[in-house]
Amino acid sequence: EEGKFTEVLIKGVGLPVYAISTKAASFPTIKIPNYDDFTPYLELAMGWNILIEIGLRNKINIDQPKRARKIGNEFME
Repeated sequence: EEGKFTEVLIKGVGLPVYAISTKAASFPTIKIPNYDDFTPYLELAMGWNILIEIGLRNKINIDQPKRARKIGNEFME
């Protein structure tokens, strides 16, 4: 999975990637303690807090979201 993130996001798009994990990853990692069944919730909560902080630092009003634009082609079967 890390290889795909590196290939597509880092090399392909030029996007910086960070990890929140109980173990080291191939990109910069925020290490957290392992709390068994509680760990996935902790990872999710930390991820949302990071997104909120990024929005605030970029002066994005998270209380008044703007409509997202569609990128790419529609998937049709």
